[in-house]
Amino acid sequence: MKFTEVSERVCVPVQYTLGEYEQVTKADWPALEEIRGCFPNAERIVMQRQLGASHNVSLHRVARAYHLRALAFFDEILALS
Repeated sequence: MKFTEVSERVCVPVQYTLGEYEQVTKADWPALEEIRGCFPNAERIVMQRQLGASHNVSLHRVARAYHLRALAFFDEILALS
């Protein structure tokens, strides 16, 4: 299945993060805005660039900051439900 086939089905809030130095895919703001368009049915979309990180942000030296942001996003969604 292609990414777009799956992302079009997503209807829950989405936080999408790429590392500042990502080398596997484009990670500049225009690329993030293009990815945002792949989630037409998501009720909320937050796009992030994790400063100081490259590919696989959750295993990087800034992983703590990434995970704290992910937990904060989840907490906000719970608070707004």
